[in-house]
Amino acid sequence: METTINLFSYSCVGCGRCVRVCPNRVLRVVNTGKVRLVNVVKAEACTGCGRCEEVCPHHVIKIENYQV
Repeated sequence: METTINLFSYSCVGCGRCVRVCPNRVLRVVNTGKVRLVNVVKAEACTGCGRCEEVCPHHVIKIENYQV
């Protein structure tokens, strides 16, 4: 199964909930000094569990799983 992680960063507030629940450390909060948002750092480690999508209060993350 192949997983795609879609981040709609314009709505991200950088709360970090998704980062805390990810078992494989796929995501990271980036703080530029002006903006805090989430970034994908290890997409290949994503198993598509959807925990990050479930806890996001602003619906910034959409996980899509595809059969290969």
